[in-house]
Amino acid sequence: MDKTPEHLFRTIPGWFGSQGETELKNDEHYLRATIVLGVAMMSSCFALLVMIGLFFSPYPSNPEHKLAALGITAVVLLCYMASLIYYKYRQTIIGPSNLYATGVLVATTLPGILTGGFLSSPNLQIIIVVPVWAFLMAGNRNGLMWSAITLLAISAYYVAELLGVRFPQTIPANAEATLKLITWSIAIALVVLCLYLYEVNLVRLTERLQKEQSKLAHEATHDSLTGLLNRKSLLQSVEDAIAAHQKFQHQAAILYIDLDNFKPINDTHGHAMGDEVLTIVTSRLESCVKSSDTVARIGGDEFVIVLPNIQGKDISSRIAQQVLDSLHQKIVLNNKEFEISASIGVAFIPKDSDSADTILSLADQAMYRAKREKNAICYSEAS
Repeated sequence: MDKTPEHLFRTIPGWFGSQGETELKNDEHYLRATIVLGVAMMSSCFALLVMIGLFFSPYPSNPEHKLAALGITAVVLLCYMASLIYYKYRQTIIGPSNLYATGVLVATTLPGILTGGFLSSPNLQIIIVVPVWAFLMAGNRNGLMWSAITLLAISAYYVAELLGVRFPQTIPANAEATLKLITWSIAIALVVLCLYLYEVNLVRLTERLQKEQSKLAHEATHDSLTGLLNRKSLLQSVEDAIAAHQKFQHQAAILYIDLDNFKPINDTHGHAMGDEVLTIVTSRLESCVKSSDTVARIGGDEFVIVLPNIQGKDISSRIAQQVLDSLHQKIVLNNKEFEISASIGVAFIPKDSDSADTILSLADQAMYRAKREKNAICYSEAS
């Protein structure tokens, strides 16, 4: 059973709705969305706990300072909640990421007004999370924007203190070290989390790229309907058989197969039915040969079998006959019976030729002679 965080959020109605299907169409987007939702929810809970703690705490002792602290925490909580609501109704990632970054920026800069400013505020170091988060969740443009905003916020504190502005310290002296330890731990944990998420995204992207490359490579060498090798790959298989003869004196046979009575199936019952028939034909052809043999589809109803390392003409004749017998069996699809047969032309390496193009041409010519009789086997005239 899938126990991933993505799965848990996908089970919540409305969070991954139909509006977001276009954007959230792969695992990378689901992962990003899950991160935004999870972090925003946890941060909202933490901000709420901080508000409750401030309300009942004797610190800050100055009522105005306490009211300011509660107001800052309320703004932070609203930013976090807004990111959740924004995502729920818009189903996009960048907006909620920017709203969350806003909340973190407020949570790390404004408390400095009440906690000693640039040098003494225990919150300010967490600000490094803002640009890191923005780069990972909202993209390069937003990452650069938040980097600039972060730098401006820190510079504002620095300039204010250079100008002689002094900020009150509302944190008790005996609690400053503990708070700094906590905030540094939070900052490190968040940066580590962001780096971990970057690594996860990179791994998933690499895996998806490799799958796409494998898919494209397969499509370039295989027939899309049957999964058999295509003409390009067939030529390589014939070249390999020729190379095996030249190196080990192995003989090989080429069976050029054309289906009889296939066109009426397409014309009468449609191409979808014809495709199903071709799929069955493929299975029957593969059942007639060994795994070391090659079966390729080179046209609508044309197939080629390459038999490497055969010990004489009798083996190829036996396999060709097996192919004829197998294809001549009735095909039943959707309560309809179809009867097809095949015409097969056979040519040999090296007896007929040791050129890939020539040997295929000779097998093709032999197939056309077999086509005159239908359900027949003909050999290259050189044989």
